[in-house]
This record gives sequence, C-alpha cells and structure tokens, in this order.
Amino acid sequence: MSACRCRTTGDPLRAPVQDGGTVTLNGKVYSFGGTDGSDPLFKAYVHDPATGGWQRLANMPQALEKPGAEAVDGQIYVFGGWTVTGAASAAVYRYDPTHGTWSTAASLPSPVVAGGTAVLGGRIYVMAGCGGNCVPASQATYVYDPRTDTWSRAADYPVRDSWQSCAGIDGRVVCAGGTDPVDGTELASTFSLDPVTGAWTARPTCPTPTGPWPLPLPAPGCSLSAASAAER
Repeated sequence: MSACRCRTTGDPLRAPVQDGGTVTLNGKVYSFGGTDGSDPLFKAYVHDPATGGWQRLANMPQALEKPGAEAVDGQIYVFGGWTVTGAASAAVYRYDPTHGTWSTAASLPSPVVAGGTAVLGGRIYVMAGCGGNCVPASQATYVYDPRTDTWSRAADYPVRDSWQSCAGIDGRVVCAGGTDPVDGTELASTFSLDPVTGAWTARPTCPTPTGPWPLPLPAPGCSLSAASAAER
C-alpha cells in the first residue's frame, strides 16, 4: 500500500489572505503580507501546531502581495512582491523570530514578483517570475548569501515561469510547474540547477500542469524529490 498523500484541515488564519509569502522554521509556519482581495497587506502571522491558532507578529515594513519568503540560520527573509502602487519591489526584509524585529537586507538586483524560491547550502535562490506587471517577465536566477548580505546572478531559468514550486534537494535547486506570466500557459516542466556547474537541466515533466497557484503538496507523480534532482 502506498503512503497516504493526505491533507487535513488546520486552524484558519485570523483574516482571509491570498498570495502571501509563507515559510516554516523550527516547526512553526509563518505568513507574510499577501492581499485581502483589494490591497497588499502589512500583516504577519505565526502558527505553532503544538499550541494551535495563529498569532500576529510585528507588521512588515512594507505592504507586499506575493513576496518570496525563505529561512536561513534562524532568520526569515521576505523579498520582492507587488507594492500598494502595483509596482514590483526589489526590497528585502529580515525578520528575527527571537526578538520579533524587522531589519533591511541588501535589495534584489531587480524587482521580482511570484518567482520560485528555494534554499540550498545556506543561500537563497530566486528564479524567474514577474519583473513588473509580468510584462516583461523575468528569467533571471538570483542567489543571496546571508553571510555577506550580497546577491549574485546564476544562469537564467530555461523558460518564462512564475508561481512555480521550488526546493533545495540533494545538492540541487529543483523547480516544477507554474505558469507563463506573459501568455498564461500552465506549465508541467521541471528543471534542476547544479550550483557547481551553474547549469540548468531539464527533468521529467509533471503529469499535468500545476497552473498559477501550485500547491505545497504537488499532484501525484509530481512531488519534488531527490529522484527529480539527480539521475539515479
């Protein structure tokens, strides 16, 4: 019998949120920004499954819709997203969960919204996404090193993509699915980046396209796993 790929209902957020940045750290789930359907949000929340419920955190320095969010060395980084004016942001903010405080980190080289994000080897990777109102799209791959607070650029993502699911797996960055931000085509493509060679490689595609809002648990047969990241 195969393992259950099940979802159960968890505690609801205190208010509706769409297109927020989410990340897990030390067993807790964090939610940053997003939109209430009308405007970008400043609000930030944390959920501890051990105690239940969602708790408000200090507001983000800027209201952002669809920012990226990743955690490295106990710190959470929130970056990019659409601002209240509808412009794409290049700002990067660092949240310290221990002290509940925000600080500013080095900005992205260019504004990015809805790009794929991952952590590998203590660095944050940001792939493709929208460079503004999604026209033109970005295919850039940016790499952030928290130790030096600097960004560098890696090989461009092989295709136009946004809202793709990415993860650092088995020494590679793996991204799957998403949607072409220019023409809206739903994608089933999968690629892996080897940080040693600096090259992207095509991998087996997902059985079905994931659409503009890929789920944390991908469709059957499209899970991000070590088998996707490397030839076995």
